[in-house]
Amino acid sequence: MKREDLTITLKKVITGHTVIREVVLREPVARDILPMGFPYSWQPTADGQLLFIENNPVIEYYAERLVVEPGDKIALFTQMGLEDTLVLRQKILNFFLEAGRRNDTSGNSSTSSSSTSNGDPQTSTV
Repeated sequence: MKREDLTITLKKVITGHTVIREVVLREPVARDILPMGFPYSWQPTADGQLLFIENNPVIEYYAERLVVEPGDKIALFTQMGLEDTLVLRQKILNFFLEAGRRNDTSGNSSTSSSSTSNGDPQTSTV
């Protein structure tokens, strides 16, 4: 496993032809990013704050491309439970958010955004 790969241990094991206990994601590369862009956007609100908006079709695109293991993606995506799906979504978003924070190249710094009481950005989904 390369350093930039990320392993997610599933809370709910998937059984079928094989048993799936973990999902391994690779870091996105230019060939993944350039066709679809970011899996989120920042939209200004009436009070001047920024609202973090997730783009579900783009997150799905990245999920299909970035999963390295298991090889049986059909079983994974048709049987993965809610909690594990939410973790997968967040890990995909984090690839971009963390890189943007490190490099401040996203053009959408999250430092001036609104956040909830637990520090997460206020979100909406598309």
